[in-house]
Amino acid sequence: MPARASAKVPIKLWSYILTDLWRLLLLTTAVIVTILALAITIRPLADGKLTPLQAIQFMGLAIPPMLAYAVPFGAGFAATLVYHRLAQDNELAAAHAGGVGHRSVLMPAVISGVLLVGVLGVISDQVIPRFLRTMESYVRLSIADWMVVQLSLGNTFEFNGTVIGAEIVETLDPERVEGAKTVIALGKPAFLFLDNDRQAKSAATAQRAFLAIRPSETPWDGPDAGGGAGADGEARFGSVVTIVAENYRGTDEDGVVITSDDTFRYDFAVPPAIVDDPKFFTYTELRTLRDHPERFDFIDEFRHRLALRTASVEYLADIDADLNDDTRASLTTAEGDVITIAGRHLSAGPALQRRIIPATPGAPIDITVNRADGTTERVSAAKAVLNATSPDELTRKRVETRLELEHVTTTGRSAAEDIRRAPESAEPVDGVRRAR
Repeated sequence: MPARASAKVPIKLWSYILTDLWRLLLLTTAVIVTILALAITIRPLADGKLTPLQAIQFMGLAIPPMLAYAVPFGAGFAATLVYHRLAQDNELAAAHAGGVGHRSVLMPAVISGVLLVGVLGVISDQVIPRFLRTMESYVRLSIADWMVVQLSLGNTFEFNGTVIGAEIVETLDPERVEGAKTVIALGKPAFLFLDNDRQAKSAATAQRAFLAIRPSETPWDGPDAGGGAGADGEARFGSVVTIVAENYRGTDEDGVVITSDDTFRYDFAVPPAIVDDPKFFTYTELRTLRDHPERFDFIDEFRHRLALRTASVEYLADIDADLNDDTRASLTTAEGDVITIAGRHLSAGPALQRRIIPATPGAPIDITVNRADGTTERVSAAKAVLNATSPDELTRKRVETRLELEHVTTTGRSAAEDIRRAPESAEPVDGVRRAR
C-alpha cells in the first residue's frame, strides 16, 4: 500500500487558515477591547474624576489591561468561525481526501493558541500592572481635588474612618498656611468618626472649619516603615490632612456632649495615590512581599498602630512603677517643662487611659510644674487621668501622653494657654487643665 500524503506539511492550507484566523481574531479583539475600555471609563468620567481629554487618554491606557479579557474570547470566536466555514464549504473534507489529516488542519489554531498564551503571559506580568498603575493615578485625584469635587456636589467625603460634610466649600490661598499645598474652607461642616467596624463612635459640628493638606517631605514612611517604598520598590510620597474647626459642638465616644469656643484639631494621614494591591505589581515585585509584607499599607498601618500603642502601654507601666516605688513620677513636655505627679499608683482599666490614685484615699492629686524658664507652679486636682490615646497616631513618631485634670486648684501664676483662670486674683481658680 502506498504511503499516505499526510506526512507532508500543508503550508498553503496553514497560511490560508492562519490568515483568516488572525484577521477575525484582531477584528474581534479590537471591538471587544474598545467596548470594555469605554465601559470602565464611563464611571470615573461621570464621577468627575476625569476631564473629557483625560477620558480619551484613560481609554487608551485601559486597552492593554483589557486584552487579558478580550483576547481569549476573540481567539475562541475567531477559531469557531474559521473552522465552521471550512466545514460548511466542505474544505475540511477536501483536505482530508487530499491526504491532510484533521490534526494537521488544527495545527494553525494550536500554533496561534501557544503564541497567544506566551504573549498574554508577558502582558499580564509586565505590561498590565504598569498600565493599571497609570490608570489609577488618573482616577485617584489628589486628596484636595477629590475632596473639593465631592463636597461641592453636596456629597460627603470619607477617608480612614473620617466622614466630612459641609454646606459651603471654598478653596483658599495655600500661602496662608505654612507648608500647606491646599487649604479648603468649609461652612457649617459636620464630622463623623467611625470605628474599625464602621460604627459611629463620635460626631461633631462646627460654625466653620479649615482643611490644610500638606505633602510629605520625605518618602512615605508613616505608616510605611518599609523604607518609604511600595511593593514595586519605588519611593512614594503621601500627605497629611489637618482639620481645624471653630466653635464646635459634638459628642465623644462615651456620648458626652462637648461644646467649645476654642478650636478643634484633628490630623490624619493620606497614603500615596497608588494603593498597594496585587494587581499593580509584577511577579518579581510580588515576590519581594515575602520578605517585606509591611510594604502593603494596610499591614504596615496595623504594625505602626501596634508599635505605638505597645510603647504607650509600656510608658504608662513605667509611670505606674515610679509611683509605686516613691509615690512620684515625672513627665517632660515638648517645651521642656517637667511635671511631677504625686500619687500611689495608676488604676486598672483601659490600657491607654489610666487614672492616678492619690497616696491618701480621698485626697487630691498634687502636681508640681517646673517650667523651662525657671518658674514653679503647684496644682491640686480632684481627678487626674493619663491619656495616651491619639487621633493622629498614623503620623506620630513617638509616645505622647496627655495629663487631664478635673477640679483644679492652683495658687501660682501660669500662662493663659495652660490653665483657664481669672486674671490676677488672690483666690484659687477651679478649672480644667490639659498638659502635653
